[in-house]
Amino acid sequence: MNTVFRPHPNLPRSRTCATLVVLLALTGCDVRRPSCELVAKASLPDVLQEASGVAIDAAGRTWSLADSGEPVLFHLDDSGRIVREFRVPDVHVRDWEDLAIGSCPAGECFYIGDIGDNLHERDAVLILRAPVPYDDEAEASSVEQLRIRYPDGPSDAEAMALLPDGSLLIITKGRNRAVGVYRYREPLRADSVHTLEHVQDLTDGIVQLPEQITGASALGERIVLRSYSALHGYEWTGDSLAVAHPPVALRFLGEQQGEGVALHPDGTVIVVGEGDRNGSYARLRCYTF
Repeated sequence: MNTVFRPHPNLPRSRTCATLVVLLALTGCDVRRPSCELVAKASLPDVLQEASGVAIDAAGRTWSLADSGEPVLFHLDDSGRIVREFRVPDVHVRDWEDLAIGSCPAGECFYIGDIGDNLHERDAVLILRAPVPYDDEAEASSVEQLRIRYPDGPSDAEAMALLPDGSLLIITKGRNRAVGVYRYREPLRADSVHTLEHVQDLTDGIVQLPEQITGASALGERIVLRSYSALHGYEWTGDSLAVAHPPVALRFLGEQQGEGVALHPDGTVIVVGEGDRNGSYARLRCYTF
């Protein structure tokens, strides 16, 4: 039976969460509705009708991708317009679902999550790794294909986050079983299929469609997951996720299908989504992430 997104009863709460609840209670604030303010909102160009992920590089640039079509990453400005396109050569887009950016042997790299599996039939899914451009190059100079599988069989996932130690978290959607957190520890290798480590379940069962997890972002130990309808704040404790903040509803954005999220070092939160005609882009100021 489907459930709403309720944290697993054994899931820990971070000290940040406990302190926040006490402080807000003392000041009379509603701890159930932490504030997010809309800074900017726009429709994305046609090529990003199916925008599925978003990430911020070390220079503060916003990048996005689509879950189908050409193997291209898109640099967006603060209004959601495309500044440049960056091609990832010699790869096929099967189901690109999320994007992370972080350190790699080449310096800074894109981590592209080709991890969608609606039919739960992929024995292995892919993480593509390519260097982030800092000049006018139009195509990645190299691409690594990191093949991964789940220890408990195929699962659909749309969320991925890169931890400070260089390991990757994959968070499953919650369609066919509980929302699960899986870890790919360094060293990340392209010469074999790697079996992920199951870290924990975030729910005690499958979840309803609006609550299924569609994106993730990390900024240090802070992790934000998004569903179609809300943002969920966590803290990485070194070996698992702990609840750090109450969820923030996103219905006020009017997204048709919310997909990606990125935490910006300046404190803003970028969200993108899919639409029948155009994808959606919004910048938020959230005071609890």
